[in-house]
Amino acid sequence: MAAPLSHQPDSQAAISNATFEFSDQGELLKLLSASTFPAEPTAPASPLRNRALGYLDPEISSFVESLLVESEEKLKLKYTDSGYMALVIHLTLSIRRLMAGEKIQMDADYLEELSLLPEFRVAQAMAKKIGDRFQITVPREEVGFITMHLSSARVWPQSRQNRGQVKIVSARQVVLTIVERVEAELHLPFHTCTRMIEELTSHMDSMISRLSMNIHLDNSQVEEIQKNYPDIYAAVERACSVFREQLKIEDVSASEITFVTMHFVAAAETMRVEQKRIAVAVVCPSGMGASRMLAANLMRSFHNIEVRQILSAFSMDPERLRSDGIDLVISTVPLSLDFPHICVSPIPQAQDLLLITQTVERLCEGREKLSLPLQPRPRGSKVLTVAELELLTRTGEEILQILRHFTWRKPGTLQRTEELLGEAAGMFADSLLTRRIISADLASRETIASTYLPEMKIHLLHCRTSAIEHCRFGFLKLSQPINTAAGPLEGAVLLLSPQSGGSECVEVISQISMHLAEEERFLQALLSGDTVGAKALAQQALVKYFEQTMKRIGDGTV
Repeated sequence: MAAPLSHQPDSQAAISNATFEFSDQGELLKLLSASTFPAEPTAPASPLRNRALGYLDPEISSFVESLLVESEEKLKLKYTDSGYMALVIHLTLSIRRLMAGEKIQMDADYLEELSLLPEFRVAQAMAKKIGDRFQITVPREEVGFITMHLSSARVWPQSRQNRGQVKIVSARQVVLTIVERVEAELHLPFHTCTRMIEELTSHMDSMISRLSMNIHLDNSQVEEIQKNYPDIYAAVERACSVFREQLKIEDVSASEITFVTMHFVAAAETMRVEQKRIAVAVVCPSGMGASRMLAANLMRSFHNIEVRQILSAFSMDPERLRSDGIDLVISTVPLSLDFPHICVSPIPQAQDLLLITQTVERLCEGREKLSLPLQPRPRGSKVLTVAELELLTRTGEEILQILRHFTWRKPGTLQRTEELLGEAAGMFADSLLTRRIISADLASRETIASTYLPEMKIHLLHCRTSAIEHCRFGFLKLSQPINTAAGPLEGAVLLLSPQSGGSECVEVISQISMHLAEEERFLQALLSGDTVGAKALAQQALVKYFEQTMKRIGDGTV
């Protein structure tokens, strides 16, 4: 099929394409209203604004928007957000072009095809109003040009189907097919790049409409992408055969292929950065409380740290750490370990953050630069084993146990930390004996390292104990703060895991301590006595963890 547009001014096309393809819609709205609402004198000028403001005349754009409102009513449709913005831009630029005396030419047969579409009559009415408003002549070819943009931007009601020349195709299905083919050729796990797939689907939706009408956009990055990412470009080019197979579109230009390639390049670079992360094992005496809080703070403060394991200080094996790909151990207690390790506070202070930063930088300097290809993750559906089903069942049971026995208590005035331990031990004891056992286990844990968190003014009391059969969570709010050598004490979190419980018990109970570090509202609710709010936040975190556990088992990463 001959190209319908044989002429478009280079400067206008370049600005139009750049504006449409790479600009945020909010930024475009600012551009269109720039003269009405000028930027503050002290505000830095947007590069896009400097390039395009002269072309996007607000007065013309405002008139165009009124035409589009009328066209929606006449065609009984709604424009997509991206389509609406594209129409405003294209029509504004077209009017400027006509006012400058520039015209386009269109293949006569293609123009005849466009004249059969319902948008053509609306485009004729719009052309007449444009001509009357700006005292210009709008030729029939320009009406065809407007028709194409109206058609590509529309969202038709479900009852209106079989739209003649425009074939309805699932943009997402096209994207998934392309992703699958590129992934198979490059051996990169693009199927895991959710954001890339969503963004590419949005791009593909408008691309399919444009290609179905033989409208192409220019891309100034073609040579650079082909030079710097030849393998990805070649794989995408071959994968784009899907257009010929499913859409019966033969002509897919290098510019269009480059637009698609850029999405894959961005995803590949993101995966490269992910591979360069430092793999960390976080350690505390029990692997339950302080380590989870430290892990949450590390993930929040360092983008290049990946917390892969959370361990007890008594269950570490250097050879196992190496085989698991761990680069560094970060502990809340001093260690004697033949493996790179550092010791910091559960809530890292300035000196801790500096130590972590310096250590990570040294490890990065010692690494060789990683390059593609990366290894894809295993794909396909997975049948749960009996052991995995049992793990899910036990995990769910422990979560239910915590929520059913969620306890908040405000004891009488306490004078010493030892009294606090005794009070905490009684929260879930069913006899004097079990109370003594819990008290002794908590005291034993305190002798290893204090669980006092000065930033939160609480004790994070936690231990494994034979006095209970299921996980328990409780909070003690002191009537009067206790002044200790380390600072004021206002309350205590109590986390208990059964001695005979499996790893799922430690994992579940540890989610609570991690939630304390990640969700400030959780601690605030506990300190204020808002038990309903605190329990709701705990439930939200634990249910999310259960869903993640199911997903990891399904993906084969557990």
